[in-house]
This record gives sequence, C-alpha cells and structure tokens, in this order.
Amino acid sequence: MIKKALIIGNTAGAGYRIKKSLDSVEIRNEFIISDNELDCACDPTWENLQAQNGVDFITFSKLLNESDLSSITKRNPASDVKNFIRIRSACKKKEFDFGFAMGVWPILMNSLSIPYVWLCAGSDVREVLSGNSFLSMLLKRALKRCKGIITPADDNMLKILRRYFPENKTLVFPNYPIDTDIYTPKASSNEQFTIYHPARHLWYSKKDESKANDLLLKAVKRISTEHDVKIIMAEWGIDLAHSKQLISDLQMEHVVEWHGMVTKHKMIEYYQNADCVVDHVGWGMVSQTSLEGLACGKPTLANMSSSVKSLFPDIPVFSVASEEDCYCALKKLITDKKMYLQTCEISRAWIDSQWSVRALGPKIKTFLNQL
Repeated sequence: MIKKALIIGNTAGAGYRIKKSLDSVEIRNEFIISDNELDCACDPTWENLQAQNGVDFITFSKLLNESDLSSITKRNPASDVKNFIRIRSACKKKEFDFGFAMGVWPILMNSLSIPYVWLCAGSDVREVLSGNSFLSMLLKRALKRCKGIITPADDNMLKILRRYFPENKTLVFPNYPIDTDIYTPKASSNEQFTIYHPARHLWYSKKDESKANDLLLKAVKRISTEHDVKIIMAEWGIDLAHSKQLISDLQMEHVVEWHGMVTKHKMIEYYQNADCVVDHVGWGMVSQTSLEGLACGKPTLANMSSSVKSLFPDIPVFSVASEEDCYCALKKLITDKKMYLQTCEISRAWIDSQWSVRALGPKIKTFLNQL
C-alpha cells in the first residue's frame, strides 16, 4: 500500500501526465518537475515546458549527462549537483514511501532509500545505462531498489533493459500517455491536404535513431504532382540543412511551410488543423508525435518497431518505412474519403480507451499490485 509517492523528472511533459494517471486511481502523490519549483501546482491545462525557447526544464540528470542542452543553457553542472542536494533534503522531509523516477532520477530514489518504479526512455537507457561513465555507475547502483520499469516499446531499448529486468517486472506502452483533455479533435477545413511533420530533421546519425525525413519529402514531392498538398514541418534538427537542400533540389518549396519552436498549445493547433500527421519514417518506435496525432483524431504515419506491432496489434497507425510506404499511405488518405473519416474516428477512440492518462491509471495500478 503506497501512502505517498514521489514523481520526479519531466521527460517531454510525461511526468505531469503520469501524475494525472495516478490521481485517477487515487494513488496519493506529489510531483517535482524541475529544480526551480519544488512545489509546482499541477494545473491540468499546463503542458508548456518552455517549448517556445526550445529548452525543456533544466534537470540534474540532463546536465550531468552532458547533453546538448548544456551548451544551450550555458549552466554550470556543479550548480545542478547543489540543486540535487536541495531537492533530496526537501524530499526527505516529506517522508515519501515510494517513487516514480524519470531520467536518471533513480539515483535520488536510491539516496532516499525508497523503492521505486523507473519510467525510462531514450538516451537514459541507450547511452547512460549501457555506458561506462560515472553517471552510468550511479544509475546502475541505484537499480538495486528498483521494483520494475515502465518504458516505451522500442526494440533497442528493450534489448538493453532485459539485461536488468525480466518481462514480469516491465510494463511496456507505445509511449507516455496523452492528456485527451488537452489534445482534442477538430475537423480540418483545408483547401490543400495538409500534412503535419513536427519531428526534428535527423538523417545521418545512428541508423536506429534516424528520422528519415528525406524519404517523406520524396513521397510528398511525388504526391504533390497528383494532388494539391502542403507539408508543415518544424524548423529544427542537426540535418535541417540537408532537408532544405533536398526541398530545393526537388523544386518543392511551394508545398512546404515551416514553423520554429512553439508552445505546446500552439503545436496542438497545428495538429488540429492538419489532415494527417507523420511521425518519423526511420526510427522504429511510436513517439509522442504519433500519439498526439491520434489524440487529435488525425490519421497518423510512423515507422513502428516489431515490439509495437506485437504488443499493440490494433494501434491505428499506418506503418511506413520507405518512400513508397509514405506515398501509398498518403495517396489512400487523399483519395478514399470514407476510409479517411473512419480512421479519424478510430484514432481518437483508440487513444481514449488504451493510452489516455485516465486509461493508463488502472494499468499502472495493476502493474504495481503484481510487483
């Protein structure tokens, strides 16, 4: 029986949504989202994350991991160690008896000597857990108190995590839950068929992390010669220049629209006003982009891992892994109006019943009871 749980960390706003899931099943909890706000009021309409500046809330974990955020924020990691100590002191006074740790915050749970579940994803697994740095050592040591993990269905991550956690200690989901009170459907009324692709531009990094934006752009160029279409993309990513050069080479500037870093609320408007959403074509997992698109009732395209396909066979996402896949999926959505409208309805209904914050609450509670 959990008397009072601590949630700490805020990967892409997921901490806030996990809190709402726990609230829905009456698991008492408190939530620390940043080193600047020890007692943040969890306004149910809040999901901004300083996104207008392109910078998430600064955490001890990100700066100790020496990610690219450290160069953006120009902060001294030593000050974040100081904040870690401050947070630890505040947490000890509140007498938490269980934790939900994101990022590398299992280190805090271990120092507090409380059991916890690790909500792990991304570089925390692929780079930190599987690495040999000082941070890696601290994280591995902290896992001795970890009762189980909650993680997205990513083939490569699951392969690493299986070294530490058996299947019965693992709750796998497509990705973090979606707040369907915020991400809501809205019928589009575009003269042009509008494709929204907010993924960062990443072509030539590690094969399993490529977004393969080039494959999508080539497909959009093909479809634009047959139908009136437009693609809206986020203007960010290390391979943005490559994408812009390809757009120029393909002479498709007239069908491309860009936006910079925007708030979550503005991004939701882009989702709602689009006719379909395209996640990454190269990286084989379902990211938040896919689930946010589904929640807004939009047909969604993404490269899905074998884990997603086997664990969630009914997920209403068009699986794409090539230029031809993208072209065929877009062609079908444009030309088959009946199928398009059915997909819009199914998309929202699936999120509501399977992976909204309210749907995830009972799944987490059942998982905790089995540990």
